[in-house]
Amino acid sequence: MLSPLLVSGHKPRRSAWFAAGVAGSVVLATILGAGSTTKILMLWNFGLSGYFPGPLYALAAAAVAYTIAVLFAEGRRGTAVGLGLLLVGGIGLHSTYQTGLVVAGFALLDLAGTSDAEVTASPG
Repeated sequence: MLSPLLVSGHKPRRSAWFAAGVAGSVVLATILGAGSTTKILMLWNFGLSGYFPGPLYALAAAAVAYTIAVLFAEGRRGTAVGLGLLLVGGIGLHSTYQTGLVVAGFALLDLAGTSDAEVTASPG
């Protein structure tokens, strides 16, 4: 839920708020509509047990969607995709696929951070 701090200080865009609203609504509707099935899928795919209330997961999804939308709008696509890969990889790392997604996400964030630093440090 703290991912918007990556883009703090930037003017919020309408498209980012729209993405956040859609993501939060979909997650909340899914959790409230098919709670036990959704919690099983959350555990298998992301390593999340579904312990917290549904609105908290919806808020977290909205925050991440907002951050990724702002990053894309700013042209920081490497950071946006890297963040997305980290999130899709989950916290459990139960399979080589999940581990691969997390490693690829970290690598992309590192590359994106390096290119951002080079752009801001270059003269002119």
